[in-house]
Amino acid sequence: MAWGKWRYKFVSCKSEATYGTNAAPSYATDVVYAENVSLQPAASETVERRVDIGRASHTVTHQVRRRAVLTMDIPMTTSGVAGTPPAYGHILQACGMAETIVAGETVTYTPVDAEPASVTLIVRIDGMSQTIRGCRGTWTIRGTIPGPLYMQVVLTGLYEDPTPGAVPVGMPTVTRGKVNMLSEPLTSVTLAAADLSATAFEIALGNAVNPTETASVREVRIVARDPSGTITTEADLAAVNHFAIASAETEQTLTITHGTGADRIVIGSRLQSWAKSPPQRSTAPRASRSRSRCGPPPPRRTCRSPSAPRPDCPATRPD
Repeated sequence: MAWGKWRYKFVSCKSEATYGTNAAPSYATDVVYAENVSLQPAASETVERRVDIGRASHTVTHQVRRRAVLTMDIPMTTSGVAGTPPAYGHILQACGMAETIVAGETVTYTPVDAEPASVTLIVRIDGMSQTIRGCRGTWTIRGTIPGPLYMQVVLTGLYEDPTPGAVPVGMPTVTRGKVNMLSEPLTSVTLAAADLSATAFEIALGNAVNPTETASVREVRIVARDPSGTITTEADLAAVNHFAIASAETEQTLTITHGTGADRIVIGSRLQSWAKSPPQRSTAPRASRSRSRCGPPPPRRTCRSPSAPRPDCPATRPD
């Protein structure tokens, strides 16, 4: 009897040329440097039939809309080369974002309403291997200062039976980006044209992912988007009164910048409505902590070059 080794696991991911067609990701070139990998190998809904055959209760249950759901945390890094997509760029595209490359300068990811790209996953956990085709999903970017900047990704794909599969030996050849800690010299959070003394933030794309099955279609679709976010910061009302801004319900720009040079990541969003909870006492003298909550509309995420000062999204750009 083999012992289960939960930490013996990895995820490979590759873009599909045609939706639902196995892109055959490899361990050597397509592995994802992910943390906290969690797999639902056989998620489904049920249809019940009550069969009257003389017994008090006889129920037949059928599984329908079967799919696999993968959740993982990806440290947000860059390729280290301006104008070169990060290793997780194809995952952003599978979450309904378009990729725009300006050679030698920037890579931009913006939400789109057109049919998104899809990816094939291979998930191996100890002796089990599962190929998941036609994956699409959503992401949540979060960070606590100090600490890493993470993107939690939830991908849903078409169900296939898992098969036996050993974890490969050796190391993959995928370049691992440098993980820079969120910190005072590398990170800034700006809202309503004011620098915030933020300690944590979370921005969710909020895609509604719907496994669809008809007489002729079996597909995972992104059918809606409801972005939201939360910022925890010290409230300095002398510098900027966010309570007054929230009361006025004026549109504001949120920009989170992390890193320098080709390692810079910029996340931007336009907020039409937001509110602040009552401030709480902080350990810092004459300061309070509050949480800012932002809601729809969909965040606009565009990279910027030095000549175009606009908010941008997970990308590489020169300093």
